[in-house]
Amino acid sequence: MKKTLVLLINLFPLAGMAYSTFYTADISKAPEGIVIVPAAKIDNSHRLIANLNEQKTKGYVYSEKNNALAIMKDNRNPEINDIINDPTDTHMKSDIKKIKLGFNFKPLACINAIGYAVGGAYIADKGWTAISTFFNDKELGSCNFKVNNMALSHGAVMIPQEQVQYDVNNKITSIYVEGSPKSGFVYNVMWDEHDYNYSLQCANQKYDADITVKMIQLAKKIDTSGNGLR
Repeated sequence: MKKTLVLLINLFPLAGMAYSTFYTADISKAPEGIVIVPAAKIDNSHRLIANLNEQKTKGYVYSEKNNALAIMKDNRNPEINDIINDPTDTHMKSDIKKIKLGFNFKPLACINAIGYAVGGAYIADKGWTAISTFFNDKELGSCNFKVNNMALSHGAVMIPQEQVQYDVNNKITSIYVEGSPKSGFVYNVMWDEHDYNYSLQCANQKYDADITVKMIQLAKKIDTSGNGLR
């Protein structure tokens, strides 16, 4: 049986967080929950450390290779397909009830959702291990809030020690912003609990440090309300 370890850190010039997956043949020896390690011990550490230092200096990592413009376009004209009834279908749905999740999730009152999309993996007889809520915000831009059930997927998140903060209600928090004035910017705020990883991502044409601040405020509100889990 394979155990999946999800590495939550942007190692590559892509908008949002890049996911690297690792496997182990012995599930009993695989890490679970939140794994914090020095950046120097993570693959591509030189690039990772350079990115973290650049963000500390100017608030974001410069990159023209991101999908900020695509995210904004998709959120303005979402491709919603409620016709397909296959539980493994990955199209965005207008109603959370049209999605088979492996855990209980309810829409958040503080988010005016335009649609929902599955993520993670589909487990037979259970459902999907992650769900994203898409929405637009006049100040933040085109956004989505994602809940990833690590217990259900037998996964873990690895976070560079140098990136760890506690901005969201004193929970382990990671912030990553990437982009350029030409290609737009993608802002990421992630926070973690042992069984769940939460991420708030927003795309905007401009860079503004206040966007990160306001995203943290929204993340706190989402977390206080139960992250859609209670």
